[in-house]
Amino acid sequence: MSVFDRRSSGVLCHPTSLHHLGRGNAHSFGGDLGPSSRSFVDWLSRAGQSWWQMLPIVPPGNEMSPYDSASAFAGSPALLSIDDLRRSRLLTPRDLTAAGPRGQLRQRLLRQAYSRFLQRGDGARALGRFRRRHAAWLPDFALFTALKAELRGVVWWEWPRALRERDPDAMRAARRRLAPEIDYQCFLQLCFDEQLSALKGYAEERGVRLMGDVPMYVARDSAEVWQHPELFKLDARGRPRLVAGVPADAFNPEGQLWGNPVYDWRRHRATGFDWWLSRLGRCLDYFHAVRLDHFIGLSRCWEVPLAATSALTGRFRRVPGRELLSAAEAHFEVPSGGLPFVAEDLGLLTPEVERLRDDFGLLGMRVLQFGFGDDKQHLPHLYPERSVAVTGTHDTNTLLGWCADLETTRTPAAALERRKFTLYLGEAKPTSAHHTLLRACLGSVSRLSILPLQDILGLGVRARMNVPGTSEGNWGWRLTRGALKDSDAAWLAETCAAYDR
Repeated sequence: MSVFDRRSSGVLCHPTSLHHLGRGNAHSFGGDLGPSSRSFVDWLSRAGQSWWQMLPIVPPGNEMSPYDSASAFAGSPALLSIDDLRRSRLLTPRDLTAAGPRGQLRQRLLRQAYSRFLQRGDGARALGRFRRRHAAWLPDFALFTALKAELRGVVWWEWPRALRERDPDAMRAARRRLAPEIDYQCFLQLCFDEQLSALKGYAEERGVRLMGDVPMYVARDSAEVWQHPELFKLDARGRPRLVAGVPADAFNPEGQLWGNPVYDWRRHRATGFDWWLSRLGRCLDYFHAVRLDHFIGLSRCWEVPLAATSALTGRFRRVPGRELLSAAEAHFEVPSGGLPFVAEDLGLLTPEVERLRDDFGLLGMRVLQFGFGDDKQHLPHLYPERSVAVTGTHDTNTLLGWCADLETTRTPAAALERRKFTLYLGEAKPTSAHHTLLRACLGSVSRLSILPLQDILGLGVRARMNVPGTSEGNWGWRLTRGALKDSDAAWLAETCAAYDR
């Protein structure tokens, strides 16, 4: 039975945004997998919500983006709860009285927790069992992270040749030399595993399911590209021969040049898609469902030469996404159409992509903000049942920020959008239509509706999470103290009940 078999709703919010929901000691930090996340689950339960959707929970990369990670498998140590480490008696109340800059203090506390963990009689054995269970990725990720620290952050393709090319003798020497740091990195992943698993159980007890997010590509400077160069289109020195992006469209006349290495899909097919199945399985250990970012990339991908200065010189290549999803059905032993995946099918949607999505029974996405331009399929009365209705995504403006732009922009296109808005919703001014827009999504026939927390709280452009194509000021939105009100939970619960969600 699919996890999407009944009408339901949920909220999009990354744990890092929950900074002010922490409880207890001032050094609990918040915005982690501990008290702040449990408080949010409690709020979701009071709000009658069935889902909590997160962004990727991997270590963030450049500019703190969770979509540019050094690992597709590891969890972000920044999400570890210091308070929960205290609850596990790996830290003491006295440890938490230490002073210092926030980031340095956090690192000292994590090191202190590791030291106390080793003093436990079963600590080393527990760590050994965890390493063996995750032998396919954890030892190399831990070594990669330790080498990055030893070499002061130098990208892996500029490491000494023996390390860059994973010479066996150099690898053995590095593992011996860096053994303490490697063990510490494995300990952090063990703590992450325990804390996120505990959060999943806490949410289940309160009727809330967790939804994760799988980026299509991985960062070039990542453990996976270093560990498995044969799975990517690289040259002999580890440089990408081709990089990922998307072609020009109405929003980006130059296209988007992402720069991630593209997959060598022939090699993936030859392995039975082992790497992908392991990656998806890792996510499903923690989440009841996952969103497949840039789902279009499982039908065809836009490959751009490394030296290109824009995405315009790229071309499409076919991708064996149908074979991959069939392998996933068999591997995870789910019935046809039962994969717990949401397809982020936004962009150049072709009939081939639609067939791939529909043949595997995946839910696509419909974005209310897109519906008042030329793309009518994003208007709620046209949403198919097998879809996720959203007001916006982590890449769009907040609902009220979009409304403000719609009302103040003086162009013929904006005037037409305002006219459509008024006729469709019966609202003269977009900025007065906050709850009307939320109800439009919740009232659609879509099987699932996921609303960004910023839109539920009625926040403007300053609460936007990300502006695509920019490299500064993103991923940093945090709840202000007291912003998560029971009155908003009550409104959401009543509205969802009225629409049988």
